[in-house]
Amino acid sequence: MPSKTSYFNPALFRKNLARFWPLWGGASFIGALFPLALLSQFLRYGMHGIVSEPLEMTLGYYDILGSLVPIICLLYGLLCALAVWGYLYNARSVNLMHILPIRREGLFVTNFLSGYVMLLLPFVVTGGLCIIISAAFGLFEPVGVLVTVLGVLGESFFYFSSATLAALITGNIFAMPALYLLLHFLEAILDLLLSNFARGFIFGLSTDYTGFLEFLSPTVYLLRNVNADAQYQTTIIDYTGAYTRELVSVRLENAWFIAVYALAGVVLLAFAFFGLGGYLFYAFLYGAMGALVSKTEDISKSVSGLMVVIMAVYFFSLLQLTNVDGQVIRVLSFLPVSSYSTMFARIAMGTVAPWEVIVSFLILALSTAGTGILGAKIYRMGTLRYGNPIKISTALKDLKKSE
Repeated sequence: MPSKTSYFNPALFRKNLARFWPLWGGASFIGALFPLALLSQFLRYGMHGIVSEPLEMTLGYYDILGSLVPIICLLYGLLCALAVWGYLYNARSVNLMHILPIRREGLFVTNFLSGYVMLLLPFVVTGGLCIIISAAFGLFEPVGVLVTVLGVLGESFFYFSSATLAALITGNIFAMPALYLLLHFLEAILDLLLSNFARGFIFGLSTDYTGFLEFLSPTVYLLRNVNADAQYQTTIIDYTGAYTRELVSVRLENAWFIAVYALAGVVLLAFAFFGLGGYLFYAFLYGAMGALVSKTEDISKSVSGLMVVIMAVYFFSLLQLTNVDGQVIRVLSFLPVSSYSTMFARIAMGTVAPWEVIVSFLILALSTAGTGILGAKIYRMGTLRYGNPIKISTALKDLKKSE
């Protein structure tokens, strides 16, 4: 097994793929049926079938990318996330996974990558067969293939990242799909309901759906805005008015939306990393401070200092949102008491170098581990002295003497 410092575990990665092979294997089999059906059409009708030139093949790629890939990623991404994160909803499975000699960061990275690979495998099989078939019949168009590949990578990354976020912040296997679907359709549902409700009170209002904040429902937004734009040239061939139409160009309209949502996927992952780290950091501190009191009535007084720090971090982060690249928020993004909030804000709204994210998370992870060890010792001391209130300074001095 890899050492405890490993951030990726090949054995766990292979185990996930082997364990859930019916999921990605079945999806790959279903996906392979489409290019095989296309091959059957070519063999039967030749180049006079449904596709006769490379641009028409590209048009087909873009149509699938705009109308079918978001739905596939939405549903299949949910299944892949349930497969790799399902252990979080069973206490015995959690204990088993966390006794493995893998860092928590390594466990997250390995499970995320294995789930993402399971999501991509059917696309690889289907797309690979399409490329081979199109090349065999002289229909290969490299630009269309490249744009389609990048679009699939972006959409699949966003959907799996949002499914991962839903899995990490819910504690129930039934709540996770519900939250995940709400993230993708809540705005559209509320818009439709409110628009229909308003029609009964506002004279002349005829619309059923405004789409004012439609970008907050990613699946609806992608389906309605990302599509193929084909340009045709019409040529009249004789005096009777007969004409021919030739496809001269194809482009993917609003393709940059996919890049925006892929970037949102990166932000969601950052939230999962720093949000979980910040939660554990303060949870250990709260546990330690709670162990110092003798009565439950004194808990609020004991943790009041932590509440002040949390509120101060919140207001500092809020005030610095207008200058997310400033020196103040840059410093706060490296402090463990505030990086869970400020680094997330910088990633979402500013420009952050990759090394800054890594260093900030390492500081947070090490600080969380340190507070966990310190909190456990204080908690043990507090339980042994139950009934006698202890000052934090006294507890630290006693711990130093015991060492």
